[in-house]
This record gives sequence, C-alpha cells and structure tokens, in this order.
Amino acid sequence: MQLWIRSQDQEILELITYLGIHKGLNDTWVVEGGDVTGIYKTKKRALKILDEIQSILDTNRTEQYVTTNGGGICAKQTLIYQMPKE
Repeated sequence: MQLWIRSQDQEILELITYLGIHKGLNDTWVVEGGDVTGIYKTKKRALKILDEIQSILDTNRTEQYVTTNGGGICAKQTLIYQMPKE
C-alpha cells in the first residue's frame, strides 16, 4: 500500500515511507516525513494526527489487493491523506 500525504499548505504531495514528530519553533510540534507536512500547537494534537493516519493504514491493510472482474489481482491500493489545518 502506498500512502501519499498532502501538506497543510497544499504545496507538497509526498509519498511517505516514514512519519515522525519533533518539537519545532515557538513551542509547535512538527509532523514530517522528509518534508514538513503539518505544524500543530501541541504534541497531543500531533500524536492524534499520527494515530488517525495509523488507523487509516490499519483499516486498509487487508485491502491491499483487489480482485478484478476477470479474477486477476490489481496493483496495491494508494491512499492520499490531507493534513488537517489545526
């Protein structure tokens, strides 16, 4: 399964292989996976975003391959997640 994330400012659409959080400037918390995808006021909110993404991945993990009408198997599923503004 591929996960693409669109950044808060809509300027980045990134294929994600890693996501993490760290403390940013002015007591903000940054979610990043190579590029900054979101900036949040609290660590709790940043962790909630990671929890939401994990939940989406867990829900879709068993649906990676889809059988076509002819009985074949389609490619892996692609998910796109829009980072919340707040």
